[in-house]
Amino acid sequence: MHERLRPTLALLDQGLALYRRHFTSFLLVAAVWFVPTAILVGLGVALITRVEVLPMFGLIILGVLLLLVLLIYLMGVLSRAANLALDDQPIRLREVFRIPPLHLLGMAIFSMIYTILSQIAMSIFSTLLACPLYMIFLLVAAVFGSSFNSSSGLGATGGMVFGVLMVVLVAALYMVGIFMSGASLGGMIYGLQAWAYGYRSLGMAIQNGINMIAYRFIKNVGIWGCAAIVMLGAGTAITTLLTIVLPIPVAMLLGEDSILTNSLVAATWLMGSLLVLPPMPIWMALLYRSNLTLREGADLQGRVDTWWRQIQTTAQPLEG
Repeated sequence: MHERLRPTLALLDQGLALYRRHFTSFLLVAAVWFVPTAILVGLGVALITRVEVLPMFGLIILGVLLLLVLLIYLMGVLSRAANLALDDQPIRLREVFRIPPLHLLGMAIFSMIYTILSQIAMSIFSTLLACPLYMIFLLVAAVFGSSFNSSSGLGATGGMVFGVLMVVLVAALYMVGIFMSGASLGGMIYGLQAWAYGYRSLGMAIQNGINMIAYRFIKNVGIWGCAAIVMLGAGTAITTLLTIVLPIPVAMLLGEDSILTNSLVAATWLMGSLLVLPPMPIWMALLYRSNLTLREGADLQGRVDTWWRQIQTTAQPLEG
């Protein structure tokens, strides 16, 4: 088990080392995107609360779509920054934010198609997983059902065992759900690396993104899920520490409704969000580069083998 996880752990460690090395640059890139976006979201919320119901519904849909496009744009920007860092080049804001509108449109279309397909796949997998678990639940309930109405020690023990099994089952389903959702998000960011990698043709970027998702798919799903779980755990710990623990002394002194307290909570939440955004695109950029090198090497080996067989086939009549 440890041997199988070693490449994944090495990739995560390499990504965190790259993040630490270029911490200020990645933080600046995330801040340049995040602060104006937060202001736009605040203005949008203020505008929505002042309009009627029908226009409000349209504005909400438009705002959600715009926010999704901006998030896709951020993933592309952070991925470009990660590629520059991997090439030992300075991370310049002008260069990382310079994504052509046509490429951004392609990224949005790719993300939409990928999200639809991944949701269909997750629904099918959830159905296939839920049916056996439901049968197990009925079987366990039938086995211990007769013990629930008994006042004997066996009945109490049966009820306790049944409760423990249900807790384990719910926890397992919860972890599987987190893993699948994280793998879906990681796969989308991984597919967007084709645009961050510098392909000038939109069609080539889409084709390469699809091909790279399919290449070593099972192994990639494991890495996507593990990376998402690590990011979720670290992000939850960091944001909880910054938004709950740190403002407590100020809230005790000035009160929870104080402007300074609310400003501190907003500032710490912003800082926590900026800290947890860059690692996922960095990990996906590393994985994409590694798989691209392996895939191109395999293709080159195949072309060399074909070329060598052609030479041998051509040389045989000459020898005769």
